[in-house]
Amino acid sequence: MVTLCLQNFEIPKIWELENLGIVDPTERKATKLLENETLAHFQETVTKIDNRYEVALPWLAGHPPVYDMYDVAESRLLSVTKRLLKENIFEAYDDVLRQWQRDGVIETIPEDEISNPGHYLPHRPVIKPSSATTKVCPVFDASFKRPGYASLNECLSVGPSLSEQIPPLLLRFRTGAIGVIADIKQAFLQLSVRPEDRDFCCGGMSKIDRNENSLDIVESSLG
Repeated sequence: MVTLCLQNFEIPKIWELENLGIVDPTERKATKLLENETLAHFQETVTKIDNRYEVALPWLAGHPPVYDMYDVAESRLLSVTKRLLKENIFEAYDDVLRQWQRDGVIETIPEDEISNPGHYLPHRPVIKPSSATTKVCPVFDASFKRPGYASLNECLSVGPSLSEQIPPLLLRFRTGAIGVIADIKQAFLQLSVRPEDRDFCCGGMSKIDRNENSLDIVESSLG
């Protein structure tokens, strides 16, 4: 997690008191109320469709307007594509997006829905030379915002912090004589966003025709 987010993440925040569940009682009460509402919303809206869990975005009540960000996402995509081509890793980056498309993680937006109100997420590559599987991975930026508008992240509830559960979890793990760990392959990609929220999780894919030396953008959304 730290490897993916190192450029935009402050390591000391991991052990801040708020993230460990140590906060002012009054603030804690308000936070707990919001956390309970977020969990209740999740439990009421989560469904299982075709072996994938479909979830709704946890919108905050009365959240500020969200800028569509199409111009920003388009500009970022063009600059990212040029960088990927220059570093000869465009094919690897594009392969990941195409695989997501085949797996139903992202989908092409129908022509008659492109003008729908929504929000575009810029994305950039995170390069992991030491990885044995995926050496380059797209990471979407839901924190970027225009002046006078909120970012997508600021319009959503973050839910309860799980950091305070780590110490007792580690202690219980150490009580046994043998420890066994496992990882769920691409766990986050097993979640699907409900259709009415997908317009706020849009992005773009570069389509390059090397024979004609052209570059087009294909709009897509997270499935």
